[in-house]
Amino acid sequence: MKFKTTRIEEEYSELQDKNAQLHALLVMLDGYTRAKFSKEIVLTHLFRTPEEQVSLYAATEPSKRPAKSPHQSWEAVDLRSTTFTEAEHKDMCDMLNKTYKNKNAKPVAFVHAIAGGAPHFHIQVLLS
Repeated sequence: MKFKTTRIEEEYSELQDKNAQLHALLVMLDGYTRAKFSKEIVLTHLFRTPEEQVSLYAATEPSKRPAKSPHQSWEAVDLRSTTFTEAEHKDMCDMLNKTYKNKNAKPVAFVHAIAGGAPHFHIQVLLS
């Protein structure tokens, strides 16, 4: 597993205490992608402050901006998607979404982009 920044690596060291299920899924996914695709996952975003959330969604139409992100409560992580092919994205999403189910039926894994941003792989384990 690799980290885009030192900050993300430091946040990852806190993740097991903040959200053990999400941490376990990342460890499992890293092992899965190494074994199946000979590729490592790269964490690009973990914890997000309210100010970072506002800044990130500045280019998004106001009515489509989420009020809050699961990143703000240690419930989500973003991974670099350019490392993997579309078929590999699908495989990874299928595996994660079959392995774990969020209580509110929201998907655990998907690839998406926000206005002004590149597509990325999003994984969320919602605690509430």
